[in-house]
Amino acid sequence: MILELLLYFAKFPCRDGVFDMAINGSSEMPEYADVINKFNSLPEISITPEISSYVFGQSYDTVKARIDRLSGIYMFVDFGEFDYGNDNKNSLSCTQKIAVTIARKLSDNVDLLEQAIASDTTIKILSKIYACMFRDAQDGNSELFDRISMNRTQIIPFVATELHSLGWTIMIDMSAPDLLDIKSQSRSF
Repeated sequence: MILELLLYFAKFPCRDGVFDMAINGSSEMPEYADVINKFNSLPEISITPEISSYVFGQSYDTVKARIDRLSGIYMFVDFGEFDYGNDNKNSLSCTQKIAVTIARKLSDNVDLLEQAIASDTTIKILSKIYACMFRDAQDGNSELFDRISMNRTQIIPFVATELHSLGWTIMIDMSAPDLLDIKSQSRSF
């Protein structure tokens, strides 16, 4: 599920910004090479080429270290908890929270006009991404959206002075029956 999210959102930033996440270039983990191969199959021109960098992760320290090295507009995808429910009919439902942020790095001496421009630019890019996600969910153009649905979506401002960044975040509750396949795994014991 996590790698599906990584790969789905990799189609939005410029290709070089996606590859920049693989700093080591190789790994003993066999999945690493598989993901790199999938990155190689990304189109040369991304959906939103104005996004120069891709940040994907949960660890604040790792994410901050990456963002500190960036400039320009970046996409940050953060994934949260899985929330399971049981309807007492032996059926499991699951919701996962994800946040997709489009932000611009700004200097320390940015003025209000520059902040307004950064806010306007990033909300336009985020709305384009959300429109693409909505289309993929409606048309079945994505393996990810073949299994899940977007139940609730909220767009909120992203102001992170510690990251020298300003932009917008879309908070999404993605749901599906048993996202982690718990029910079928439970039968194997």
